[in-house]
Amino acid sequence: MKILLTGSTGQLGNQISITKPEGVDLICLKRSSLDLTNFDSCFDIILKYKPDWVINAAAYTNVDKAESNRELTLATNSNSLIAFSKALNITGGKLLQISSDYVFNGNQNLPYKSSHPKSPINFYGYSKSQAEENIAKEFKRNKNYLILRTSWVMGPKYKN
Repeated sequence: MKILLTGSTGQLGNQISITKPEGVDLICLKRSSLDLTNFDSCFDIILKYKPDWVINAAAYTNVDKAESNRELTLATNSNSLIAFSKALNITGGKLLQISSDYVFNGNQNLPYKSSHPKSPINFYGYSKSQAEENIAKEFKRNKNYLILRTSWVMGPKYKN
């Protein structure tokens, strides 16, 4: 199985890359080889490698700065997923999108269900919510994607 991993030098991507199972051909992409703000770069990389899966662990994660860097946040966290999804529809690959609990406003006292209406708490959450919508729209025919919403990601490296 061939898996293309974005964000391989980030906190989550790094842990995925060092714990990959035997027999997995893991293509680890860094910022220098994949510009998430460039549609053609994202689209072409999928056509080049033709992965069975893309694990999108890359994101603009500075929640506070996302408010003032909206264009960069949307390009990185949302628009890149349109390109990945379109290309994966051509190659037949699947997508695992790492999303965020910030797609919800946090006002509910009970656990959120995956079907619960989204109401982003901030612009970072909005960008992740848009990514989820873009993916669902592009994969509307074949549902070759999974979305994993998480909150804090912790590990032995990086800022936790």
